[in-house]
Amino acid sequence: MPTDAKRSSTNLTTVGPSYFEALQAPPARGRVFTALDHNGGPPLAVINQTLATQAWPGKDPIGKRIRVLRGSKAGEWFTVIGVVADLMPTSQRAANDPVLYQPYRADAPPTRFTTVLARTRVAPASLGQAFRLEVREVDRDLPVHEVSTLVDLLALDRWPFRVFGSMFAIFGGVALLLATVGLYAVVAYGVSRRTQEIGVRVALGASSASILRMVFTAGMRQAAIGLALGLLAAYGVTRALNALLVGISPTDPLTFGIVAAVLLSAATLGCAIPARRAMRVDPAIALRQE
Repeated sequence: MPTDAKRSSTNLTTVGPSYFEALQAPPARGRVFTALDHNGGPPLAVINQTLATQAWPGKDPIGKRIRVLRGSKAGEWFTVIGVVADLMPTSQRAANDPVLYQPYRADAPPTRFTTVLARTRVAPASLGQAFRLEVREVDRDLPVHEVSTLVDLLALDRWPFRVFGSMFAIFGGVALLLATVGLYAVVAYGVSRRTQEIGVRVALGASSASILRMVFTAGMRQAAIGLALGLLAAYGVTRALNALLVGISPTDPLTFGIVAAVLLSAATLGCAIPARRAMRVDPAIALRQE
């Protein structure tokens, strides 16, 4: 009995002998269930990688024992025989939730419903009637609640995330557009207020390269400081989204890089366009400006 195992909220899932084969999920360590494991014998368990990491961090869980507590009632001890990757996240279960799989047994208490998972060689949507007939051959009184493809079930389960994800993408695009326009306007306004200074420098013989360097140094310094603060704040806020994302990092370097490039481009145009316009103004006219 392990003394270093940790308690955590764990999903208990009962599966048949071909469950992992149907999902094409070979064990990362140990083995998965065989037909002999479903005919009795000591309680065995296959766990996912998250549970293995939580219960025995840095150790091999094969051969370890684990017990599931249902409320205040302690269940039987399971011996871990295998570890599989984290599988099939849903709205009720995230991708990194701990899961313990136990083999289905014929002498187990009846359940309210059973899900049958099948891998087909043809389009699965075309086999709905065939599955219903097979169930009827086993038990004519056994109702078939729903026949659907796994893709459709996952799509239905995740539609709120797709809807809200699309909304957030639109809002984010609008916010980026407003930020880009606003940044360009602020930088350009700051440069245009220096038209008189630029005229004086031109009158004193300053070169175009030196004026552009002066304008870009001041404008890009402000943009870089604002961008750095914004990226730090975004990195902190996006950590809260980690539990809602599957297979996507909330701190995606590509997204951060694109946003930073767009904003820096806006700041660059905000410096370059007004500066070139100011350098074309006659120095005498620039000196008379308030």
